[in-house]
Amino acid sequence: MKVPEGLWACHYCRCVLCMANDDQGLSRCQHCTLKYHEICRPSLSNGRGNGAYCSETCKKSATATICQSKKVSAQLSDMIGITNHTEDGFSWALLKIQKDEPVSSQNSPDVLECNVKLAVALGVLNECFNPVKDRRTKIDMLHQAVYSLGSEFKRVSYEGFYTMVLEKNGEIISAALLRIHGTKVAEMPFAGTLPAYRKQGMMRRLVNAVEQVLASVQVEKLVIPAIAALVDTWKKSFSFKALDPELKEEIRRRSLVVITGTTLLQKPVVAAPPSPSSLHKQTEAAAAKSGAEPWWWKYTYGAPPLTDDERAFLETDTDTAPLVCSFTDLVTGKVSSLHKALCAGNSSPSVPCCSSGSPAAGPGSSGGARLSFVR
Repeated sequence: MKVPEGLWACHYCRCVLCMANDDQGLSRCQHCTLKYHEICRPSLSNGRGNGAYCSETCKKSATATICQSKKVSAQLSDMIGITNHTEDGFSWALLKIQKDEPVSSQNSPDVLECNVKLAVALGVLNECFNPVKDRRTKIDMLHQAVYSLGSEFKRVSYEGFYTMVLEKNGEIISAALLRIHGTKVAEMPFAGTLPAYRKQGMMRRLVNAVEQVLASVQVEKLVIPAIAALVDTWKKSFSFKALDPELKEEIRRRSLVVITGTTLLQKPVVAAPPSPSSLHKQTEAAAAKSGAEPWWWKYTYGAPPLTDDERAFLETDTDTAPLVCSFTDLVTGKVSSLHKALCAGNSSPSVPCCSSGSPAAGPGSSGGARLSFVR
């Protein structure tokens, strides 16, 4: 590193308000991390100070971030330790050490299982990476992050980290460390797969699970540090790209993990469409609220969404309104649209007029009869 000649002052070591070069009596803003003189800092309109922030803008931004982080943490707490199975025989889980909350006799087995998995996940990450030490403090970064250990110095504080694991037949084969900074950005500084399972799509499954979690709490961007040899892989195979200028400014105010020799990449988090099972739960909740559940609804679980014709046939009250066709005609396609026939030819409230916007009806569901619930 070349040192400039003559008189000069580091931009980060002088007052951000008066730009004075003296470094005496400077405080550090807890949001933007720049330094300032107490006497230079403006006060709020009510006469109160700004606390540990250089301006009212930084204080408001920090307060909003803290509120968002607390909301996100509350949402994620319901996911911790839950095993989520995938269609291809794998499963994933979001883990976090529970060191501050009292453990009751009812949930102690779950807490024990979560902590054991964290220890195994740490072993997986240690096998994937060389010993990762902070270049100044020499602390074990993987250990600090897995166990979400904090510090008085923000640069080496790993508080708030979650561990995402991918399992196959009860064995943890991939793991990633995840920390969420409000709803703007989340970081994933470490992610690895055991050598025996590499180049088999495990990392893609793990990243998909991470994105699913982030989408559930409405996080906008996922940021990773990539070594030079893997930058193209992350870009081509996982759709990451270089940081946008505005995101660089956002990251500068956050305490992201810094890894020497890496390039930061970003990826937008796309909200996943609701699954058939979630639609089923929504309809069940609506039915429970109204106090009645259709007799046929239990047969639709896990099946494709019903068409308008199928719903119209099943919801028709035969005691007050005769059917306009037989069950066989509907299955064989002799009736082009039972839904339209009922809506046009019957004004009785007992004959429902369902639309394609109903929770159980999907796009393009009006044509062709098929009995989804018996498949």
